[in-house]
Amino acid sequence: MAVMHRGWTVGAGIGLVVVLAAAVSIAAIRSSSRSGVPESLSEARDLNTPVSVHVVEGIDETACGVGSAGVPALRGPECYLLGPGFHVTRAEKVEMGLDASGDFAVNVKLVPEDAVMLATWMDAAVGSRIAYRVGDRVVSAPQVEESPGGDSVFLIPLTEAQAATLVKEMWP
Repeated sequence: MAVMHRGWTVGAGIGLVVVLAAAVSIAAIRSSSRSGVPESLSEARDLNTPVSVHVVEGIDETACGVGSAGVPALRGPECYLLGPGFHVTRAEKVEMGLDASGDFAVNVKLVPEDAVMLATWMDAAVGSRIAYRVGDRVVSAPQVEESPGGDSVFLIPLTEAQAATLVKEMWP
């Protein structure tokens, strides 16, 4: 009986340490999160300004006049004529960071169902130039060589000020 009691005491002590360690870890994550909720446990939110992805049908610098169908670039004189697109109105998070080349980027982490639908849309867009549109401007317009997959839309390359402004515009 004493052995079982000691085993229970040791087991309970280990269990208490595990519970305390988990509580401390959760508290640390919460204190480092802007919203007070760990990023991985945060719920999806509606974006203040949606992101959409379109096939680029043409580029015409003169098509961005009043009443025209063109969408201006965030930087540069390009004016994009856009085809049908995929619209993202909810996200798990939107954050600013650096890409692999050191440029600023905005990462829009998609809700799982949008990630699946966007992957299908991107598969069909391989070989085309696409445009990432935020509000009334095209943020970037890369050529799609292969479907990127994943669960995020990355808006790159940006200056630090552009990235910060986009996050403020999109994320409630």
